Amino acid sequence: MKKLIIITLCIIAIGAVAVGVQMFSASADDPSLNSEEAKELAASRYPGEVTVIELNNESGEQIYTMEIDGDDNDYRLKLNADSGDVVELSEITNADSQEAAASEESAADTGSEPEPAAEESSSEEAPPAEEEPSRETGSSSNQLPISMDDAKSVALEEVGGGSVTDIELDDDDGRVLYELEIVSSQGEVDVDVDARTGEIIVISYD
Repeated sequence: MKKLIIITLCIIAIGAVAVGVQMFSASADDPSLNSEEAKELAASRYPGEVTVIELNNESGEQIYTMEIDGDDNDYRLKLNADSGDVVELSEITNADSQEAAASEESAADTGSEPEPAAEESSSEEAPPAEEEPSRETGSSSNQLPISMDDAKSVALEEVGGGSVTDIELDDDDGRVLYELEIVSSQGEVDVDVDARTGEIIVISYD
């Protein structure tokens, strides 16, 4: 009789330990921010509607990846699911959607039609190459609405302060950008600022 009681107690103890381990592992996998809290945090920083949100594990950290439909532009935002820190912010351009559509069409088509299209595009690209000197002249920081100092102020305000270690003016497919490297309290940050509007285009934390 005593043996039966002891065996029963052992089974109950083992079951309790198993349930405790399961609950602990489940709680350890749950992020500090749920999806609704992550949406509210993103909306408070970047006005717009969150149309897509996914929770992924990246390099051992839980990251919310969101797509935000803004008034003027669409953005892709990566947010740390535990700390709420912005890991990456990038603009979703029309070129991105066109490339995605082109890749889907190329995967679906097996004919020889894409080859003439490639020849046409190469012939069309030749004239703009001759106009590059005048385009570079038009990209001088002295002739742009946003100066380098303005771009520094915008970028530093966005990342919460820091020190600008490098800044360059670049023409990216006709869009003139200031590319900045900043050392902030959160580490090294790369920020792209539109030289005509002062809008933040990309934020990437190293």
